Amino acid sequence: MIRPGDISAPDPFQRGCIILDAFCGCGGNAISFANIDVVSAVVCVDNDRSKLKMTAQNASIYGISPEKLILIESDACFVIDKCYSNGSLISRKMLVAKAKQFEVPCESFEGYKIGGVELLPECIDAIFLSPPWGGMDYHKVGKRGYDIATCMQIDTNVDNELNEDTANTESTQACITDAKNILEDSKSSPCNKINGEQLLAMASKGTKDRKVVLFLPRNTDGVALGRSAVKAGYNTSIELEQNVLNGKLKTLTAYFGKGGNKNDSSMFRSPTK
Repeated sequence: MIRPGDISAPDPFQRGCIILDAFCGCGGNAISFANIDVVSAVVCVDNDRSKLKMTAQNASIYGISPEKLILIESDACFVIDKCYSNGSLISRKMLVAKAKQFEVPCESFEGYKIGGVELLPECIDAIFLSPPWGGMDYHKVGKRGYDIATCMQIDTNVDNELNEDTANTESTQACITDAKNILEDSKSSPCNKINGEQLLAMASKGTKDRKVVLFLPRNTDGVALGRSAVKAGYNTSIELEQNVLNGKLKTLTAYFGKGGNKNDSSMFRSPTK
């Protein structure tokens, strides 16, 4: 299903924007983004290759150019936390090493290329997060009881100690070493869990201006979400948008970043060429 919400409206985006869809699933959101003319590419990440193939099939039905979708089979938390810092790829050498060591297969499906993290672009401008909400019982916490810090649990091979700084050579090398250790266990089942608050903190460090969009259930506690945003390093307002379908509230979309507003002209702006 292609999501009909306003999140895919062109207002928040500037020409040349590259969006990372960290939990792409079958590609509904990614396809909506790719349909925007000013979006140059959507990086679709999922650890299930069968879902990436479904994304490719759905994209072909909607006539999306293969050049606009980059399909990556990988742990989404690994890509967010270990591959990008401040919008730039941390180490191409490390990604190539992963590809050679573990031979994540590269193939063409329905005309779309699917591969490992070696296909990641050099930079990203925004991160879209539609993570697992916690199973079918997420609504049982009450009308306004959903807290991403307690209700959202995500399986990953990445530890929950976030990188404090990847700007200098020493810390970048430490990050690469840490990533290689993670890759040693990449074929095993996920051994760690992170919560939604930790995920938001990871994502906020991955883009240049902390540009993150978080797709949430309708019973999200806005006050608790604000506290999580502060802990993730945001010191500006955020916009919490209600997504209504056929007169009924279905989901919420939270916009974080410069201005904290999807209609802010500075939101989701690509770097000046």
